[in-house]
Amino acid sequence: MRDIIIGDIHGCYEELILLLKEVGYTKNDRIISVGDIVDRGPDSLKVYEFFKENPQHVVVMGNHENKHVNQVLSYSQEIVKLQFGDRYSEFLKWAKDLPCYFETDSAIIVHASLEPDVALEEQRKEVLIGSTSGEKYLTNKYGLEDWTNLYKTQKPILFGHRVVGDIVQKYGDNIYGIETGACFGGYLSAITLPDFKIFSIKSPKNYWKFEMEKWQVAVLRSKPWRKYEFEKIRREISKVKNSKQAEVSGFISGVENWFQSLEAIYTSIKEILEYKAFQILEKFESDSAIQAAKEYEYFIFLILAMKNRLTVKNLEDSLRTPEKVFRLARQLDLNAEDPF
Repeated sequence: MRDIIIGDIHGCYEELILLLKEVGYTKNDRIISVGDIVDRGPDSLKVYEFFKENPQHVVVMGNHENKHVNQVLSYSQEIVKLQFGDRYSEFLKWAKDLPCYFETDSAIIVHASLEPDVALEEQRKEVLIGSTSGEKYLTNKYGLEDWTNLYKTQKPILFGHRVVGDIVQKYGDNIYGIETGACFGGYLSAITLPDFKIFSIKSPKNYWKFEMEKWQVAVLRSKPWRKYEFEKIRREISKVKNSKQAEVSGFISGVENWFQSLEAIYTSIKEILEYKAFQILEKFESDSAIQAAKEYEYFIFLILAMKNRLTVKNLEDSLRTPEKVFRLARQLDLNAEDPF
């Protein structure tokens, strides 16, 4: 039985299948992925299904799988979440149990790096998977010296994560970097064990560039705009405000107009609250009025209005998301445009 160690697939399913043909894959072989099987490429779901349906193969946890599991979603993860649809939760359940390293008779396979002078079973997860915190940890401990220059082992190590160029990079006598940038228009590479033969398949284009443009509007539409705090909405708008894609600029322009219209709602809410406070004060004595105000969920605002201390800033500081604004507007029977 051979082991086929494959670099970062990143959703490049067609390249995976072509590479396996090039290697001469048979059912007697075991495939071991160095991780990052999803994100950036066009067919993350197909790659996931391939490994999910063939449990004899192994996927090592990569930083991209870890981002999904921890729900720290950047743009590429947001795209995959949409691509997976109803199966996303299934993927998360599967991904959380992936190993952070895998050892065969011939080699050690990790996604990103190893800490020198630390036993394999004692390695930090964040170092093995190449998270930002793991990279900072290595830099703080070893400075600018690369771990491949410091890690001494008799057993070969195969890793991905770092795009090493168009061909597999060998560090010293027994460390191999096999991420050759398939999703960026580079190559998908593999090393077979125990013979250490190298195979590569060229990607026809920069998939990530194409996917970024293709999914931009869908990702924007899927964002929980109503739940975002206003400062985050401002940041999200500024990211794509100057987009050259007409559909993107049109959508974000609508978000910006909607966002600006929310400012006027604060003034309307303040006026209604002040009027309700006036009605309560007319009907009840001072102490009874306070008690009557407490029957309302928004009684804090009513009490401030009774004392002539309610300001738009009070409302802005308390109602920090559109969802909170619209909730209070509905309670006050105030019509407010809510496109999301």
